Amino acid sequence: MSFGDSAFIKTNIDSAPFSAAASVRGPEELMIDMYENENNVHKLLEICIQAIIDYGIAAAQSGAHGIAFGDSVSGLLSCEMYQKFALPYSKTAISEIKQCTGLPVFYHV
Repeated sequence: MSFGDSAFIKTNIDSAPFSAAASVRGPEELMIDMYENENNVHKLLEICIQAIIDYGIAAAQSGAHGIAFGDSVSGLLSCEMYQKFALPYSKTAISEIKQCTGLPVFYHV
């Protein structure tokens, strides 16, 4: 069935980079790693961000009119840790998806 321009189709990618990393590593382990293995956290976030960008592009190519993702796990972070580990990666994902697709991106924390 084709909706064309008669409906706005917003596709939920599900997780922002930080929440995706928490799904891969486990929330508790990721939080510990932020203090003990910061470089590994950033490496994992780079992997997650690329997967999310690729997913957003694929959703756009499949006919989505908007892309959404949430970051519930980042709500557990202090403001300082959020700005260091979650926000930059989400901003990059949003920017890249918008640039590659021209679609609006919705981010929910």
